[in-house]
Amino acid sequence: MANIGSIASAIVIGSALVCTSATQGVPPQEKAGPGLKRGVASADSMVKAALGALIPGAVLLIAKDGKVIHERAYGYAELNDYSMQRLASPRRMRTTTLFDLASVTKVMATTFAAMLLVDRGQLSLDVPLHRYLPDFRGPRLDSITVRHLLQHSSGLVQWQPLYYQAANSAQTYVAIRDMPLGWGVGEGRHYSDLGFMLLGYIIEHVGGRALDVFVEQELYMPLGLRATTFTPRKRGLTEFAATEQGNVYERHMVYDSTFGYRYRGDPKAWNGWRQHVLIGEVDDGNAAYANAGVAGHAGLFSTAAELRVLLDLLNNRGAYGGRSYIRPATVDQFLTRDRFQHYLGWQFPPGMLAGTFAHSGFTGTWVAGVPKHKLSIVLLTNRQNLGTNDRGFFPDVAPLREAVTKAITRGAEADTEGENGESPRFEAADFQQGRWLKGNTHTHTLESDGDSPPELVASWYKKHSYNFLVISDHNVWVNPAKLAHLVDSTFLLIPGEELTTRFGTKPVHVNGLNIPRVIEPRTDTTLLGTVQKNVDAVREVAGVPHINHPNFGWALSPEVLARVRNDKLIEIHNGHPFVNNLGGGDSPGMEAAWDIMLTGGKRIYGIAVDDAHHFQGEFAPNRSNPGRGWVAVRAQRLHAVDILQQMEAGRFYASTGVEFDSLRITPQRMEIHIRRREDFKFTTEFVGRGGRLLKSTGENPATYRLSGSETYVRAKVTDSNGGVAWVQPVFVER
Repeated sequence: MANIGSIASAIVIGSALVCTSATQGVPPQEKAGPGLKRGVASADSMVKAALGALIPGAVLLIAKDGKVIHERAYGYAELNDYSMQRLASPRRMRTTTLFDLASVTKVMATTFAAMLLVDRGQLSLDVPLHRYLPDFRGPRLDSITVRHLLQHSSGLVQWQPLYYQAANSAQTYVAIRDMPLGWGVGEGRHYSDLGFMLLGYIIEHVGGRALDVFVEQELYMPLGLRATTFTPRKRGLTEFAATEQGNVYERHMVYDSTFGYRYRGDPKAWNGWRQHVLIGEVDDGNAAYANAGVAGHAGLFSTAAELRVLLDLLNNRGAYGGRSYIRPATVDQFLTRDRFQHYLGWQFPPGMLAGTFAHSGFTGTWVAGVPKHKLSIVLLTNRQNLGTNDRGFFPDVAPLREAVTKAITRGAEADTEGENGESPRFEAADFQQGRWLKGNTHTHTLESDGDSPPELVASWYKKHSYNFLVISDHNVWVNPAKLAHLVDSTFLLIPGEELTTRFGTKPVHVNGLNIPRVIEPRTDTTLLGTVQKNVDAVREVAGVPHINHPNFGWALSPEVLARVRNDKLIEIHNGHPFVNNLGGGDSPGMEAAWDIMLTGGKRIYGIAVDDAHHFQGEFAPNRSNPGRGWVAVRAQRLHAVDILQQMEAGRFYASTGVEFDSLRITPQRMEIHIRRREDFKFTTEFVGRGGRLLKSTGENPATYRLSGSETYVRAKVTDSNGGVAWVQPVFVER
């Protein structure tokens, strides 16, 4: 497959796309207040700006209180041919264009079907699957329930190319049933296509019809939906957004074990790859090749207008058009956040208003409901038709969909509070739920260059009242199962690794947290590319990356760090004596580097670690001893997924000694309650854009009131004996 090409050429194309954007179906916004109108205008501008650089085209629809207030098509439904040449006459996007929804199928078909069956008493969430699939039996399979499938906690592997061993749904079911689990049942949330394929087969068994027939007869037809369907070409529909050029991305996944999920079979054992632009046929290989286009995880097509109806149904707790389709209690059951901080089937997007439910699709689709404001938001893009980049990835539209959703919800919030939408406020940041969990994400053992075996290292942290630990040896994965006897209700081991490589003389170290296996470090022809490839390697196995000690060897400047994508955590304090935390010469210290990145618009959170190597012998300033840096995370459960989700949302503080009793963020105020310690005194500095000192105080609690000129505010608390704690930046919305 050809690549996207240079950004410059993409911008040129983008300007042409904006000029030719379809604008049919744009209704007036009488139902929108001034704040929401501004939010919609901002979202509209964001989508226009993405044309050409991220997406060939899009449809954005926003509804409030069941009334559409914005519906617009942008750019092209089909831009490039199979050889990635621009079409002589690209096909324009229309608001009536159908999109391959990819994983949005999981919620708009399979989860809805499960809700209907639960509502009717035909399906139970908490009985073993073999109640419905009698041959789904085995020592571990016997304990899997429908709830596990909806929560992605069944232990089923996330993805495999099942079409290498199956050509129809019956064979696919057998392949899933006979495949070893990837994790323990209920052990954690591991997003699984296979789990939703299996749920689709259960719907068929309980509902007595194929999945597509069931949802059509029981949901779509009663709601008057005619364009929401599987295998749409068979139903005479013809207007589609094009996706990718064959299945080049999925083929890359199969042939390259470092690209994503690892396939251990022979890649050459099957060769049925499609060799044309996919238009009106499902992109997902397991849906297309192994399930004839109808599967519980992918295969559904729809328009923005019809997806809005389904979102409205949930925003109205099961009612639409004066008729009840699902009892409110059932909707509430499915849209109550679980122990993984998501819903049944649906996801809770971090940083959004409480109650927001959403789901994305790999093709570039996104749906979100905000019950508090009765908002239904649909953003459908055909990002795949733009091609892949040099590393084989499609354009990342996650920041676009997040920014669009936040702009709209912030506008609605401003109207609700009686404001004109212009008053600045802190973004919502909840530090009230859960409890503080102390942990360290960077330490070493004898498995690499530490002086003590893993058991001694883990025991040190447990003895010193840490709640969680990541052992991050250099290019070594220490299996936490070997230390399971240390894990209990107060202490957790999260698997990790320090991916360690170099670019020339510059060391590049990236930690991978909660990874399932060792990751081989990657290199590139540039320093930035080397860092990016290692960050991507961690993300590809559903891990959480953080960049380590950037000033070690003076390797990573703020300019390089600012350009790294898809990272949210960086070490601003490392307890190793030789990592240059404070900077020197023309190299800024890590706090200053942090502010440079934040000022430039990058959302990045600062962690403290000890990077301990020396657990035996003398504890001295010139040795890398434990206990010199940690994080305190506000989380509901002592669970890796919960902890890391909260860290990536900024719900923690970093420390070398200072501790907090509580943090409170209101729309206009930040309040820090510092834990008293003997006769220590504390100085709190509130810092904003450009590293500027906004306020310094010796009071406890320390408070800061928003003035209106800030873009972010963070805090640094220093005690009278040199201990420090850093409050993560809270961003200001307008």
